Amino acid sequence: MDGVITVFRWLCTLTLMITAAAIPASGVDYEAARVRAVMKQVCPHYHYLITPRDGLEADLDRARRWNALMINFGSPAASMDRRFLLPDQVVDQVEQLIPLIGCAASAFELPPDLLAGIIAAALDLDYNPIDRFVDGSIALGWGEPLTTFDVSAGYAQVHYDPLSRALMWMGRGRFESPLYQAFFDLIQRRDRAGYIRLASRFPMVGILSGAAMTRYYTDLRMGSRGLDQLTLTDKVTIWSAYRGGVSDQPADPASNHKWGLSHYMSAQNPYLLGDMILAAPYFAYFQGAGISAVP
Repeated sequence: MDGVITVFRWLCTLTLMITAAAIPASGVDYEAARVRAVMKQVCPHYHYLITPRDGLEADLDRARRWNALMINFGSPAASMDRRFLLPDQVVDQVEQLIPLIGCAASAFELPPDLLAGIIAAALDLDYNPIDRFVDGSIALGWGEPLTTFDVSAGYAQVHYDPLSRALMWMGRGRFESPLYQAFFDLIQRRDRAGYIRLASRFPMVGILSGAAMTRYYTDLRMGSRGLDQLTLTDKVTIWSAYRGGVSDQPADPASNHKWGLSHYMSAQNPYLLGDMILAAPYFAYFQGAGISAVP
């Protein structure tokens, strides 16, 4: 069985490498090029502390054992945990994305460690080999038929419809950042297929999409509290809503999402759901990494 798991992990790694290589660094999409140009103009460089990962791996192991216990007892709060990537692979990927993560967080006035934790959790729990294959095939151009489906796209695993609705709720003038406004215009001028192409081909579009949804769910969670009051419990709750939605709200108008607004705003138990438990070590790790702009 260990041999099968090792082969599966090797195939996941190979798929990720092929996908990353397949996504072009540039393209002929002029609106996307404008977003990239604005990003280069307004975004500073970001640095972070190279933090030992032993603690992260131990915390993830404990989280997985706790979630497995919930599964064994048949708890509906448990989360599927397929371990698409090893912790080192997740952190390596996020560290490569730190310039984009820091820039996108700045555009949406978010703490960069919050967005880094969201991306890490998405890579670990949601970005499976099929998702990588879809992104890679669309990036190469021969996966065009896949854009007709309502699929999530990019590293942040964002769907077009809630993204478009969240941006409309925030409005073009919500943030002064020219990057935010350029991204807002880019998304509002696309349909679902156009967005899937963009997020699959341009990592910056996927990360900005993740920042948009993170800001949306952060606003719902925090209410009148300032972001300087964000706790680890807030962060893992935001992640759970990012993953499962908040019912009867602008981005998620249906009533069948994971959270109701009142419960979402008031929940104070970081062990409430399996996906919160599994994500907590990543949020703690990147908070300790001290991601910040270079003066």
